Amino acid sequence: HAVVATLALFSAFCVGFVTTIVTRSKVWGLWSAVALLAIPPFLGHGFFNTKDIPTAAGYTLFTSGCVATIWFLRGSNANKKILTLVVTLTAIGLWLAVGTRLGMAFPLILTAVLFVGLIFVISRLQPWPRGYVKLALLTYITGVLLGLGLVALTNPCIVAPISDKCVTGIE
Repeated sequence: HAVVATLALFSAFCVGFVTTIVTRSKVWGLWSAVALLAIPPFLGHGFFNTKDIPTAAGYTLFTSGCVATIWFLRGSNANKKILTLVVTLTAIGLWLAVGTRLGMAFPLILTAVLFVGLIFVISRLQPWPRGYVKLALLTYITGVLLGLGLVALTNPCIVAPISDKCVTGIE
């Protein structure tokens, strides 16, 4: 229960982070994090729901990785620490969401493909340096591949999909 509660709190922190980056306002970022924690179903599930909260936290972290990539490209905070944040958020988010619910693989991979395409389109319109765009995309794709690798290493149904445990769900 402590891990699930920690993931719920970290999800709220990530919602605040995303809102702060998008609106460029710390007040709105704080408001959005507190608003998420004030929603009774989220707060209640945040203490005991071992299936939905890690999935929601994973999707939130994954989305935060996308926003951190845009934050890096905006240029005012273009440093290597943000790239480490991109890899970490993307990989752990994908691992949590897909590792908890394998059905999340398609939406997250589709999100990643659309996001990379969006960056290509926007980079034609924005005055972002080409080196930054390539570095940001390579970093983001590294996070996605690392997350998929973590899922493959930790999910027994991917390593041995024909086993009885994966087919029947019984050990």
